[in-house]
Amino acid sequence: MSHKSTEALIDALTARWLCLRTQAARDLYQICLDGAFTRPLPGVLSVSSDRKLYWQSRDGQTESVGLGAALEVTTSRPEDLPGLWDRMETVGHQGDTPIRFFGGTSFEAHQTPDAVWQPMGLMRFWVPQVMLQRDKHHTHLVVSTTTLDDGALARTVQCVKSALQAQVSPLETLPVSLSCEVQPTLSQWQRRVAAATQDLAEAQGKLVLSVRRSHRLSGCLVPLQLFQRLQSHGQGGFQYYFQVDDNAFMGVSPECLYERHLTCLATEALAGTAKRDSQLLDTPKENCEHDFVVRDMKEALARVCTEFVCQPNKEFINWQDLVHLKTGLTGTLKAGVTDAHIIQALHPSAAVLGYPRDKAWQWLRNYEDHARGWYAGPVGWFERDRAQFAVALRCAMVASNQIHFYAGAGLVTASHPLEEWQEVQSKMRFFKENFESPLSGLSQPL
Repeated sequence: MSHKSTEALIDALTARWLCLRTQAARDLYQICLDGAFTRPLPGVLSVSSDRKLYWQSRDGQTESVGLGAALEVTTSRPEDLPGLWDRMETVGHQGDTPIRFFGGTSFEAHQTPDAVWQPMGLMRFWVPQVMLQRDKHHTHLVVSTTTLDDGALARTVQCVKSALQAQVSPLETLPVSLSCEVQPTLSQWQRRVAAATQDLAEAQGKLVLSVRRSHRLSGCLVPLQLFQRLQSHGQGGFQYYFQVDDNAFMGVSPECLYERHLTCLATEALAGTAKRDSQLLDTPKENCEHDFVVRDMKEALARVCTEFVCQPNKEFINWQDLVHLKTGLTGTLKAGVTDAHIIQALHPSAAVLGYPRDKAWQWLRNYEDHARGWYAGPVGWFERDRAQFAVALRCAMVASNQIHFYAGAGLVTASHPLEEWQEVQSKMRFFKENFESPLSGLSQPL
């Protein structure tokens, strides 16, 4: 954007800001302005701010980047969650402009975050102070504030100018790994999967187990440096980045939890994985795993929808070097159903937990030691009339000189421990290639 265009945008922002002072008080004020922003939006993440976020839809048609937090809602206490959802619902219905909250929640809503996940909290959503948003080829600036004084205006103007002038940071060499802890180890995984499949055979169920790899690095990892590499690797998925101070949670996920427009809901069952060009996906084991997820999603939709339709045939979805089975579902929401209700119904699905849910929770606690945090939890955004959430897969948590990354595999009676282990390693391939080079001696920690 040229200097002249930037100044014109700032003048329009200031005029709208002053106009808001004559209106009735509210919890949050928003100003939306159109603009021709030609620079890549991810470059805005290079601007210094205590809160940063980035979101791109799976089809690449919508993109948002935000700086600062005009309004933030977070907690590490499970008992706070209902009240915080109610607060966001109340704020979101104020004014004429849709107020969009970005963020996510932990995989397990009733477990206090451990030290790794304490910076993100059990739940954290915020409305960016300054956001650039692209819908297909249309871009606009959204400014949000809780106060309208001159000091807030000056800070906002400076933030907008920084965002409009920002450029993508050049790639730098990443720090190397000094040590790696794997939870569980391969030998532990083999024992646990063997025991779990016996439980699954008795109950005719499914369980998803995950692996966490934690690295201590030679220096502080700049989260944005890793995310830029991840973006180039993750075309065709939901791209997400949430930075809180110096901590960042990022990923590129192939799986949509749900999308909502008014009362129309769309979701999917995504389960069953194999390498491309193999015949393994069209096997009883993979189809069994997928069918459990379809059954679970139907039961969830029955709780929040007046009616729903399940796609009759499975699709094959190519994702990086893997292929997944997918079944789409659509429905019409019942009156009074909110995004909090939808998330509570759909998450955690059999694609990331297991089936049936009550037994899967018991199995998970028996066979998985590490806290998942936001891994496999809901991440995305919602506003009054629309919402879009992904399942947080293919992800990493970065904190100073540490990085933790996660992946999982769905188990059914016919699962083999080594095959499932290899599936997990394939899903972690991007992060392993960046931090577990053969020269480090960390390529195969067991």
